[in-house]
Amino acid sequence: MKIIKKKSKEPEQLVELFGLGKKKKEEPVEPEVHKINRDWDTHYRTLEMLRKSGVSKELAGSYFIADSGIKEDVAREIFLSWLDNYNDLARIFRWPVEVD
Repeated sequence: MKIIKKKSKEPEQLVELFGLGKKKKEEPVEPEVHKINRDWDTHYRTLEMLRKSGVSKELAGSYFIADSGIKEDVAREIFLSWLDNYNDLARIFRWPVEVD
């Protein structure tokens, strides 16, 4: 039995192929902060009622808001604002905060 040895790729090709070598230092990305918008109070309350009811996971909250006639991108912003600011909203609306 004859063993055939394949020619290996050059190191430069491997570096390029697998993205090895020196990489540019990436700048840290600041997370986007979604501020509280008091025009969305009704929607914040709807999301809280949805959370308490257990009808659906909170992650489906933007779909419930969008079903009420709001554009999907606005519903997503409302939902992200509610998530980012839940503790502050709980203080504003006096929602009981459950501690695990």
